[in-house]
Formats: sequence, C-alpha cells, structure tokens
Amino acid sequence: MIATRLAMVLAAGAAGSSMGAFVSFASDSNPDRPTFRSDSYGRNIMDGNAGVGIGVTLLYDADDNGPGTAVSYTSNLQMQFDFHSYSAVAVAGGATLHTYVGHGHFDFRDAFGSALLSVAAFDIVLTSLSDSTATLGTSATIQANHLASSFPFVGGLLTLGNPVMTDFAFTLTNMREASGSNVGGLDNNGYWNPWTSEGSFSGTLVPTPGTIGLVTLGAMLAMRRHRN
Repeated sequence: MIATRLAMVLAAGAAGSSMGAFVSFASDSNPDRPTFRSDSYGRNIMDGNAGVGIGVTLLYDADDNGPGTAVSYTSNLQMQFDFHSYSAVAVAGGATLHTYVGHGHFDFRDAFGSALLSVAAFDIVLTSLSDSTATLGTSATIQANHLASSFPFVGGLLTLGNPVMTDFAFTLTNMREASGSNVGGLDNNGYWNPWTSEGSFSGTLVPTPGTIGLVTLGAMLAMRRHRN
C-alpha cells in the first residue's frame, strides 16, 4: 500500500512540476517526551528519544506549491548532529547571536523500518538569539543549504530519481534545562548544560535534469505491477 501510494504521488509530481518536492513535519506525535534533546556533556543534539527515534507525521508534497495533494507518512525520526565550532556575536539591541557549525545525519523511517528519507550533511549551522553570552535563547534553528553546505548522502523511498537536496531546517522551540531555566553553562567553547526542546522540520528535494521522465515511468510500472 505504501509503495503504491508513493508511486502515485511520484508520478503526479514528476508529471506536473520540475520545481521540486517539499517535505516537512509540524511537531512530534509523542506528548510525553520532547522532540529534540542535547547530550549530557557536550555540543551534540539528537532526537527526543536519545537516538532511538521520535514519532512524527512526515508530509511529502511532490509538486511543491502545485495542484497535487501532500501525502502523510507515520514515521520515526532518528537524528544526530555534532557541533564543533562556536562563536558569539553582539547584535543590535544588546542581544547575542550564538552560532555553531557542525555535521550530522537524520533519518525518517516508516512503520516497517524502511528509510523514507535519509540525509547526511556537513557545515550545518545552529543559531540561537539570547540576551546574554552565558545562555542560549529559548528558540534556535538548525539549517543547511546547497550554497554553503554539502550533502554527501541523500537516500530513501522519497528520493527516487536521485533528486538533489537543496536545503533543510529544523526549528527548536521551548529550549529549557530540566530545571526550566534557560540553557546555560556556556563557556568560551560554547559547551552547554543538558536541555530539551520541541520543534519542526522542512526541506526541499529538486530533481536532477533528465530524471523526471524516469521517475514517472518507474512510478507507473510500480502501479501496474501492483494491479497485476
């Protein structure tokens, strides 16, 4: 059923638009745990279940902003980002912009464990705005795009036709330590106290030249095999 539904979406999207596909989730589906968390001692971020995965509803819009309908997938998000470079810059209004650069990966998997979307990236940037050099703000972004980052691996069922990932971003909100205070403990190297947050995700996949027709053909063949 999942393969047939995906084939129909890919065929419609490939035939209707070459602008690319949009993937996103609004928040996790687990009210008893956070979407994201840091590790206990460093500058690393993982899913809210400490690398085991968090349940999310992943939306896939094969013809971003086109007439097609987005399809939702019940999925499990696993992620690990490691940040190794840190800087803090004073900005207008007396605020401080905290910036980290790192690398990592994330995977969305369906109920059977098959990868829907798997991405590895270098030169990922995390930013957070606060009123102090000693604490992060209560929100942050983790982002990467093809102009400044690299994606050595992009795979999964949603990447048939070898599309190029041009960007992705995670938004983090309600970032707090276990005590409820703002994320502190920052030193000159940017190490922080453990924290958790809620969040969301979006990203863009753009087909490479010459693959749209192949994706359409493959999707149609998949639907024909299913009917037979």
